[in-house]
Amino acid sequence: MHRLHSLILLIWVLPVTLLANMADPFRPGDPVGEPSPLLDSIHVLREELTIDMRSCATKDPVWIRATYHLFNSGVGKRLDLLFVTGKLHDSGKGFSIRLNDSLLSGQFSDTATLPESWMLPATTPGFAGESIPYEVYIPQPFDSYENGVKPQEQMERNYTVQFSLYLKEGTNRITVEYLADPSRIVDATIEMYNWQIAYVLAPARRWGGFDSLDVHVLLPEGWEARSSPEMEREGDRLRGSWGEIPSDAIALTLRLHLTPFERFLVRAEGWLGGASIVWVLCIPLILGVRKGRTLARQDDQAGKGAGIVIAQSIGAAGILYLLILSYWETKSAILTDQALPSYAFLFLFVLVPIILVGILLAMVGLWSGKKIFSRIYAKR
Repeated sequence: MHRLHSLILLIWVLPVTLLANMADPFRPGDPVGEPSPLLDSIHVLREELTIDMRSCATKDPVWIRATYHLFNSGVGKRLDLLFVTGKLHDSGKGFSIRLNDSLLSGQFSDTATLPESWMLPATTPGFAGESIPYEVYIPQPFDSYENGVKPQEQMERNYTVQFSLYLKEGTNRITVEYLADPSRIVDATIEMYNWQIAYVLAPARRWGGFDSLDVHVLLPEGWEARSSPEMEREGDRLRGSWGEIPSDAIALTLRLHLTPFERFLVRAEGWLGGASIVWVLCIPLILGVRKGRTLARQDDQAGKGAGIVIAQSIGAAGILYLLILSYWETKSAILTDQALPSYAFLFLFVLVPIILVGILLAMVGLWSGKKIFSRIYAKR
């Protein structure tokens, strides 16, 4: 009997294990932040930063726009700016920089190291006061690849862009726009994604002066969000204004909002697994015993009920499959694109063993029930 229980448990655990191993729980995103090297001779009157994370709802790159209002107190000068950028495809498509409305061209390259002035946070804020680990994707040095050949994905992704620009005396405006992949980490308790991004501000501490920073973060409708430093929420956006550099980075974490009932429902998978084991063990056995009792009362042979209990066992396994499939579909509908991929079809691979176990238990119940109740009725 102990071996039988172990077999049934294995039959149930197998698809769950497969599901757990078929999705990467963490995907690092792109590094984003202020330009380097120094603007030590330039005074920044105001920076306006917009991070549009509404595309996290569709698992697409986020859009970042930073506008710098500068004041050059001296004569006109040429500056070289190095940006650590986000998602660059097709030689820089998706990244643009404008000086006083004039579009500039830059030199793109990849890198295995971040500028020294950058100070990436190790975590972003969680939703229950915890900290969530945060990482970004940095390409490995070219020599580290086998045969000196880079994977295609990294050949299509650049991570630095250098611009040379001429600042006239007085006020100037630089506008930078680009796409970036946010980091993504799975909340294991409910198997949904937390989206993270950290915009690095540390290089701005070494500029010639900095008067104000205005930050707007656009959120998917109804989503939860946490930020460090903390920002005010106005509908589906976060807003923050500071008269100085508030921290080394603006760290953000987003996720789909769930009602208490939805949260309970998506966490019920463990209970569903336990209930399924009970179903496989008990329902066919009960059906077999009941049929055996009926045959004992009618004084018929147990073999006459075999076909019926086999059909009932197959039906019970089918009902179990439909219930599990319905649950997975409901869970996916609640979490939309924010859930781990559903592999409910894998349950088909264990449906046949479940049916066989059910038939075995049903036959055990049939013969045992017939034998036990025949003795009971014989004594009356």
